[in-house]
Amino acid sequence: KTSQALGRRTCQHLDKTVNELYLFHGTSPAAASEILAPNGGFRMEHSGEAKGSMFGRGAYFAESCTKGDEYAIADEAGALPGMFALLLCRVACGEMHYVREPDVVAIERAIATGHYDSVLGDREAVKDTYREFVVYDEAQIYPEYLLLYRRHFTRRHPTSSSLASSLGEGARHFVRSLSH
Repeated sequence: KTSQALGRRTCQHLDKTVNELYLFHGTSPAAASEILAPNGGFRMEHSGEAKGSMFGRGAYFAESCTKGDEYAIADEAGALPGMFALLLCRVACGEMHYVREPDVVAIERAIATGHYDSVLGDREAVKDTYREFVVYDEAQIYPEYLLLYRRHFTRRHPTSSSLASSLGEGARHFVRSLSH
């Protein structure tokens, strides 16, 4: 779904032989800075610290910026108070283990066989929410873009369109430039 929104031209660089996808990862601006630092990157030893680990300890990604935003954390004490961060990453999903319900023991067993490189937790099919993609090796992740934003909600219940509008003109320009 992310690839559809970004357009064919943007996604032509993805490596289909390793099932590479553009996916969102919500975090704080401070954590995003650490991930993007020259000696940074995703650190699996930190997985599950900020949010849950429904499909095991790994790096969680989503096709939807709305789902990524659920994992984003405001940087109240940092250099960018009130700001949230989404990383748009190229994720080599490889052979995905498809699950509809969380069962960490079964998932860990499946990954340990070496037949799978990632997990696709299809909560969309079960709970009508979002699909989550989980990888367990930081070498499968390339954070390509950083989106910084503030949340702006109207009186109505926030929707994905209100989140998209809250990203601001800079993010809308970024998305438009990717699709041209």
